[in-house]
Amino acid sequence: MTNKMEKTYLILLVVLLIICIVITMYVCQRNNENYTSKVINNKIHIIHATSNLTGNKELSSENLLQDNLNEMAKTHDDEIGLCSLYLLKPSIESVNMKPSDWVRIGDYINSVYDKYDAFIVIHGDNTLDYTASALSFMFENLSKPIVLTTQGSEVQNKNNITWPSLSNSLIYASQLRIPEVVVVYDNKVYRGCCSNPVSSFTPAPLAVMGKDIELNKGIVFSEPTSNMIYKPFNTKIRIIVIKLFPGITGEYISKTLGAYPVQGIVFDLFNNGESPTDKSFLNAIGNLYKKRTLMIGIPESSKSNENNNLGVELKNNGVSECTGMTIEAAVAKLYYIISNTDKFENAIAMMNTSLRGEM
Repeated sequence: MTNKMEKTYLILLVVLLIICIVITMYVCQRNNENYTSKVINNKIHIIHATSNLTGNKELSSENLLQDNLNEMAKTHDDEIGLCSLYLLKPSIESVNMKPSDWVRIGDYINSVYDKYDAFIVIHGDNTLDYTASALSFMFENLSKPIVLTTQGSEVQNKNNITWPSLSNSLIYASQLRIPEVVVVYDNKVYRGCCSNPVSSFTPAPLAVMGKDIELNKGIVFSEPTSNMIYKPFNTKIRIIVIKLFPGITGEYISKTLGAYPVQGIVFDLFNNGESPTDKSFLNAIGNLYKKRTLMIGIPESSKSNENNNLGVELKNNGVSECTGMTIEAAVAKLYYIISNTDKFENAIAMMNTSLRGEM
């Protein structure tokens, strides 16, 4: 009887041991699958370009950012790669951003491009879309993600402040190898040169962040076949934006640009691409074209009226009507074209061609 009981207990112990081993192996396998299937970019480099993320002088944005990174490393260890932080100095207030600052950010990314799998630029929200557009054009044949994000909406916890835009940027940069400059606004990811959410031209997002990443595969760029080429802008170039208003005249255009000669102009047109019809205005535009000034016209509406005769007259006087492009992308595109093209005819052709998915 005793031998029978001992034998039974032994069998039970063996069964329990086998069950424990199977459960342990299953859990380890699941954890390993979750990790390897999610994180493909292990080295994420964060560039902190904004002088004050919080708006609170008593709090150091650098310390808050580092605290957030440490917290996310604990709570999302299977979703984000290893992060390193670089503070751009001097840091930049978004409202004071200049083309030379776009190049400064681009120069730094280019200098460490081969060391990391993805980049995140933390930026003030006032001019973020300009910087995103500029980086989109400066980096040709991009082979890894460059993500721009801002503070976005805060979530106040017991002892800290978290930023969903930052956590979503980290997850996106870690889990997807999309060869584009993108902007993350809260849970939506936009193409860098189409990233003004309040613009009527902003297309559907590239991705929506949630429990899983919903990727819009139909509009995502494929991997480049050539090496990345960095083409910084010539920051001595002068580009201006002129918004049309009731009463604007050819004299206004001529005198303004006579005092401040420029190489490129973005005209913010009336709805459906309309502008004044008087000869003095159109003559002033035509004279700019004769001086080899590159001009882009952006309608307020996302749908220009193809039957509008004025649109034809604008084109006849040298204005490229780039329907579907944001003002920010148009400015950056002019900087890119003028910086990299000597022949005026080639520049005109490039303006009417989508180079980074901006049109």
